[in-house]
Amino acid sequence: MGLNSVLSDEFITKLGAVQCSLYSNFEDEYRIEHQILGKVVRASTETKGFFIEVFSFPLPIDSSPTDMAVEGSKGWIWRIKGKIPCGEYLRIDCRLYKPKKGTSGGGASGQFLKNGVRPPLTINWLSTTGTRNGQC
Repeated sequence: MGLNSVLSDEFITKLGAVQCSLYSNFEDEYRIEHQILGKVVRASTETKGFFIEVFSFPLPIDSSPTDMAVEGSKGWIWRIKGKIPCGEYLRIDCRLYKPKKGTSGGGASGQFLKNGVRPPLTINWLSTTGTRNGQC
């Protein structure tokens, strides 16, 4: 099944970019609306089968364990509401994109986090995070 990008955001780290994206099996052009709410950026759109919102924001790093060298962190909260059953499938993934030379990852590192949804199911407040030290 071919998937097409609906929304995508990157967070640059020393290991590469953490990319959090939403894909659909339907091919279409999506009108994305952005709104800045202080430190939070809200992006919204709708597809044939879903209403979609994503909120991206910096996460506090002062609560990180002292043995971790986290320099910055970003969170994404997805809110997806089904409209009509139409055969559309959405996938959200968070991965290390364009890793720097010598960097590797895999399932154990959380690199391939994926969540899928089909109407009439709804996901409210799915949170995915990326950190500057390359964890996601």
